[in-house]
Amino acid sequence: MKKNFIYWFRWVAVLPAGLFFGFLVTSPLHWFLRPFESTITPFVIPLVFILVGVAIAPKYKFQTSIILTILYVSGLLIEVFIIAPRYQYYQSYNSEPNGRILGFLGSFLGLYIAWRKSRVALPITPPTNDGS
Repeated sequence: MKKNFIYWFRWVAVLPAGLFFGFLVTSPLHWFLRPFESTITPFVIPLVFILVGVAIAPKYKFQTSIILTILYVSGLLIEVFIIAPRYQYYQSYNSEPNGRILGFLGSFLGLYIAWRKSRVALPITPPTNDGS
């Protein structure tokens, strides 16, 4: 099968589009759910990041969700264990531990939703009785 320009462009756009829409979805949260913004945002960004990346990927959607989840979780772990202690910003606005936990939960929920969408009902074949 010949891969055309759109096919490769979709692969290139997976990561930037996921990041773009992950942060774009925070605008409605800011305007409509302002009292809950700091609680909901860390959960919604990774969820949208993974689901948009999976929607844009032309093939291998579940594998793409695994890679995006690994990227997000590794970035979050680097932030928690390397960047935050070095620059001592634990007391800042978005560095509350609940936000980090919700970031993990949002990323794994995105992975779970992608897994559920990728499942294919396999036909059940009855066992054969070949006499051996």
